[in-house]
Amino acid sequence: MSSSYVTLTYHTHPFSNSVETAILALCAVLLGRIIRDHDASLGTYSNSETSAAGAEGEPAAEAKSLASITGPETSSAGLSFMLGVLFAVGMFTRITFVLYGFPLGIMFLHLNMMASFRKDASLLKGFGQFIMACIPLALGLGLTSALVILIDSIYFGKLIILDKTTGSPLTTPLQLLATTSPQDWINNLTYKGSLTVTMLNNLRYNLDAKNLAEHGLHPRYLHLLVNYPVLFGNLAWTGMTAILQKLISRQWKSKSKLVTALGYSGICGIILLSAMPHQEARFLSPLVLPLVVTLSRRISKLGRKFWPIWLLTNAVMSIVFGFLHQSGLVPAMDLVQHKALGFHSCQQVVQSKVDHALCFTDPSRRGAMHIQDDGMSYSTRVVFYKTYLPPQHLLGYNSHSAQAHGVNLTIADWRTKDQDVLLKDLNSITVERGASVDMTLLRNLSEQEKEGQQAVLFRKTGPRQFERTLLIAPATIDFSDQYFYETRDRIPWHADLDRIQVILKNPLQTLYLNVFYL
Repeated sequence: MSSSYVTLTYHTHPFSNSVETAILALCAVLLGRIIRDHDASLGTYSNSETSAAGAEGEPAAEAKSLASITGPETSSAGLSFMLGVLFAVGMFTRITFVLYGFPLGIMFLHLNMMASFRKDASLLKGFGQFIMACIPLALGLGLTSALVILIDSIYFGKLIILDKTTGSPLTTPLQLLATTSPQDWINNLTYKGSLTVTMLNNLRYNLDAKNLAEHGLHPRYLHLLVNYPVLFGNLAWTGMTAILQKLISRQWKSKSKLVTALGYSGICGIILLSAMPHQEARFLSPLVLPLVVTLSRRISKLGRKFWPIWLLTNAVMSIVFGFLHQSGLVPAMDLVQHKALGFHSCQQVVQSKVDHALCFTDPSRRGAMHIQDDGMSYSTRVVFYKTYLPPQHLLGYNSHSAQAHGVNLTIADWRTKDQDVLLKDLNSITVERGASVDMTLLRNLSEQEKEGQQAVLFRKTGPRQFERTLLIAPATIDFSDQYFYETRDRIPWHADLDRIQVILKNPLQTLYLNVFYL
């Protein structure tokens, strides 16, 4: 796993898919220990199972001793409870976790059925034992789900906790903890609103084809024929040949119960996700765990036939996804911080009877904020088009502090708009409102720039108001016929892989992120 670019790039980013993969791995660890306890209780404990689960095996004599003590008891209640907790957290992290976690849940139920319905147990007694064995998992799943639903409902403002005496809402958890006991919560607190189940909202959203169309619709074969091999290279081919061999020989399970569960986890995930019309490659990133665990012995036998191709493929893809893909966004935020928040020395200039404000930035003063209290208001609108929405915390932007010094910043995410609609909307907020800067003056700014500083131009839109608009878009989008095209900054290197065909035609001119000043 450590040599896979999926781990090195996707799983080091704060994607929900990364959390989903980590939770699936923790579930596999717990299930492995539950399998160990189950086999020990039945006297069938083996080192091979434990090696698959990642723990050391116990000697057979010790296993038999443990079995004699525990008798036909099913898996540990504590482990079952924690597995239920992880199932709940996984489902509320990503609804697709259900697809990956379902086979693990089936294996858990299978283990408890085997332990409960033994040959020497009556049907009624076995059913009772099975229910008792499942209660800890149900409690972990139910209690955690209830807690997450409560937190989500309060966070999204659907549920408001009120103080009965004052009628004021509790805005922080500290106010709730300030009460002396849970009894005080009943006596002193009330609520209004309703609960919201974000997991179901997520499911309803993704079942609506209109919503998915905004993110892009793909052919059903994309996951299997494109995303799967792109993510896992020759490991994907090894996995497919292994499945075909199992089907031909009609082998539906492995010697290891954990390997069996993880194998079906991967198969279930890729097949059911392929039924969805929106298919991003990162949706398959949790497959790295089932693939590595189930194919580890096969890979060790392949040896030199496998590793050179694997290492070369992952080295190349690490460069593409670790250094090029959407990599211009962080430098773009640095540019925005300087030119939208950190300018100074503003002075009014007149070009063609139109007033502008000419300001300057100092690139060496990182994180500096505009503090020139001249009674003017400077507003910057930044439109991101066909990019990921950038991490706005990198701006270090406190809106109240900035507005106190006459600075306003608006970030707009217009990535889903058609280009014609984008240009029409940009025209309505710049040219039609008289808020577009003079292009001739903008092109001549280099003459106004002082040593070590960069010029920033605003258009006057009111007695004390100045505005400007920035459009940030990948170089794969053609704006060459627009009036603002020549006045731009270029940020290397930025790969827009949604339009990879454009990059392949002219990589030297398209591996950039353009910043246009309107």
